[in-house]
Amino acid sequence: MVPEETLVGDEQRLVDLGTIPLGKYLFSGNNLTRDYIHIGKQCERWARRSLLRLSNKPLLLTELFLPESPAYK
Repeated sequence: MVPEETLVGDEQRLVDLGTIPLGKYLFSGNNLTRDYIHIGKQCERWARRSLLRLSNKPLLLTELFLPESPAYK
């Protein structure tokens, strides 16, 4: 879930990216910073969580790496 305050202005595009990958949208501009990143393993799967700031607005990104992910190779 994205905080309402983050979905103001250009960031409202997050609601409907269509076929654009989230990572491509987030990391292609110069308006993104990362406050922290946590990496961990749960149920034999790696995951990471980052607190990002998109145009200085909060966005919590959580990723779970599936078994086919290069992270396991």
